Amino acid sequence: MTMAKFDGIRMKDLVRVEDPDSAGGVTLHFEGGASMSVRAEGGALVSESRPE
Repeated sequence: MTMAKFDGIRMKDLVRVEDPDSAGGVTLHFEGGASMSVRAEGGALVSESRPE
């Protein structure tokens, strides 16, 4: 996994956790509007980050 995927949320404060989210996983919301969704898919964790 490449760490560049997390550049948008690196060193940002966590503002809110949505558990469960609409996809059945967890969404972490950070200051500045960035967020990251994490869910289990086929026994592995899958993450998706959304920039500000």
